[in-house]
Amino acid sequence: SSYVPATKDGNEIVRLRKNVTCELTRLIITSPVPIIGAVNGPAIGYACTTLALFDLVVSVDTAIFRTPFAELAFCPEGCSSITFPRILGPIVANDMLLFSKTMTAKEMHQRGFVARLTKSDELMHVAMKLANELAGRPQTAIQNSRLLIRNQDLVDELVRVNDIEMDELYRRMISDDARQAVARVFARIQAKRNGTKPKI
Repeated sequence: SSYVPATKDGNEIVRLRKNVTCELTRLIITSPVPIIGAVNGPAIGYACTTLALFDLVVSVDTAIFRTPFAELAFCPEGCSSITFPRILGPIVANDMLLFSKTMTAKEMHQRGFVARLTKSDELMHVAMKLANELAGRPQTAIQNSRLLIRNQDLVDELVRVNDIEMDELYRRMISDDARQAVARVFARIQAKRNGTKPKI
């Protein structure tokens, strides 16, 4: 079955989902308080792209990061069309966004996407320790520092890019090639589970 309903009602569901995701991303971008991400497993798609909007990312050393947009006939979201090239460099960003390259936590740490690596049983302890450390510092200094790092021009740019990406993602998700691509992926997953060859 297709993940993207090929009906008027289905398209409306996709549009509503798009609006919710767009607003959630906008809230992350404009958050008045620091956000620390703790990655405890595979970070796929939106769970991966939005990490680039956080103030700090901590990850278990066994995590993987993947953005399979191209194989689903989708497009970048979560502002990854600009954050990934800036953080990872354009070549690695293209490898992830266009070729669905899976990156390890170590690779993302080496490229500055992940700040701290830890073992699975220590993840929340490390994340909460960092959060408490930040909370215990003079908050005016933290807020002013964030305003310098994440200045209004950058925030405005991210909000604008988020809107552009989500509008394009909506058009992609209701397109025939996206429906077919998603159906092929689901068929491949199902066939792998059943030990058979996909029919499409």
